Amino acid sequence: MINYKGKIVIDFIYDFADSFSQGIARFNNE
Repeated sequence: MINYKGKIVIDFIYDFADSFSQGIARFNNE
């Protein structure tokens, strides 16, 4: 059985990392 709370944390970390990497790319393009 998947740990529901753990899945939320993982999804949050992946979403944060994706937003962070996009922010870095945007910063480097300027």
